[in-house]
Amino acid sequence: DNGRSAVIRNIFGGGGSNEGLGLLSFSFDWSLITQAYPLYWPLQTQVSSWIGLAFGYALMTGCYYTDVFQGYSRGLPFMSTALFTGNGSSYNQSAILTPDNTLDPAKYAEVGPPFMTTTYAVSLLMSYASMGAAFSHILLWHWRELWGAFKGFNFLKSEQEFDDVHFQRMKVYKEVPQWWYGSVFIVSLGLAIGMAYVGINTLPWWSLIVFTILSFIIAVILGFIYAVTGFQIPTGGFIQVIAAYVHPQQPVQNMYAKLYGYNTAYQTFAMLSDLKLGQYAKVPPRATFVAQISGTILGAIFNYVLYKSIVDAHRDVLINPIGTRIWSGWGSQEINSAAITWGALSAELYGPGKTYFQLPLGLLYGFLAPFLLYAMHRLFPRQRIWSYLNMPIIFTYLGWLPYSVNGMWWPGFIIGLYTQWWVRTRKPRWYIKYNYLTSAALDGGTSIIYFILNFAVFGASGNAINFPTWWGNPDPSVMSVGETMTTSFFVKMIDSSAKIRPLYGH
Repeated sequence: DNGRSAVIRNIFGGGGSNEGLGLLSFSFDWSLITQAYPLYWPLQTQVSSWIGLAFGYALMTGCYYTDVFQGYSRGLPFMSTALFTGNGSSYNQSAILTPDNTLDPAKYAEVGPPFMTTTYAVSLLMSYASMGAAFSHILLWHWRELWGAFKGFNFLKSEQEFDDVHFQRMKVYKEVPQWWYGSVFIVSLGLAIGMAYVGINTLPWWSLIVFTILSFIIAVILGFIYAVTGFQIPTGGFIQVIAAYVHPQQPVQNMYAKLYGYNTAYQTFAMLSDLKLGQYAKVPPRATFVAQISGTILGAIFNYVLYKSIVDAHRDVLINPIGTRIWSGWGSQEINSAAITWGALSAELYGPGKTYFQLPLGLLYGFLAPFLLYAMHRLFPRQRIWSYLNMPIIFTYLGWLPYSVNGMWWPGFIIGLYTQWWVRTRKPRWYIKYNYLTSAALDGGTSIIYFILNFAVFGASGNAINFPTWWGNPDPSVMSVGETMTTSFFVKMIDSSAKIRPLYGH
């Protein structure tokens, strides 16, 4: 097809950034395949994700071509997390903001509202539904465990007994005192509050505490789903909905609210995952604690240098709504778009009767959905399927496809089915001994070579080296993806005379 048919490209494309949904698209790049967690997630989790993806292909395609949220009729791209004007050009967010990055109502009246692509808007709807479903899912299926954790503040007690062989063997080591974690929390909270009073426009102290408490609640609730399924439900949109009411018409504050209300919870999950790994590897808890603190400090410095180098070298591509086959700024664009739509324009876009009024209602729709599965389970307790399916995961993957490259899901499906079903049931000894070791080896090796390739070949430092053109690496100038699509949107951006100033800096 070579990109001649937009419909074919939208459905089957998946090799380039925002090219398409990737139906039957196969990638051999482990840095992509690992995003499907085929060697890590249990089969039950993967089955729910596969169901969500399967229906997601039909949902995204159907919504786009039936003009849900006006994406098709306005000529917006099939996939992008950026914001657009009513005629399909990039939205000039700087034109509606004051110099201190708050909404200017008079300027907004002149410029008009932004529009999201249909697939991105539907994806947000599913994301909110996933968050709503997570709360009801925990209340329905894990109420006893939740009550046991909070009863008598058991979750704060360090000297507890558990019938677990790894836990018993780790008792030979000294445990990390609770005051160590408390000290880290107080110092971190103090630094965060202090940053608001040294000329950096973040959050007032009371707001930072409020969103930190919200993060604690989210970590406890979603921690149950993470522990049982290995799946982390994204809650950033939920936090930004709350932030829109706490800090109306303030997009920068909305982003910082997401930082402390969302990222904090998921850093908690990362810390717990490291502690679990340390327990399995029989590393002394205090040594694990020191490694975590050291890694956090070094990682912050390393990541800042790395990302600053990438942004300085590829800023034009990163702010382009499409991106290329190598670089895409969809993650930053998503953060930026949410900050504008929720932080600055929540009443204008999500209020009753507005274009995107249905999106936040996804929280309600999702909250109600698990009750159906639970009712069926109670009516037909012998039918295991009703307790086997996980609605938060299904909702998440119903909206997971409209993001960047989609070449990982089909190889992930094959590898996941093979390892988590065939190998686990037919070769249990091999599975127990080598499955997770193989996963860790592939992830670690890929991370190292990916870092080397970024700077040596892909141009993270500014100088890219092109691979030879052959059938496995076709010339992007003759395809409808990568540089070709990116160039078309650069032209639109120039034609609209939009001097775009992203909120996230640079």
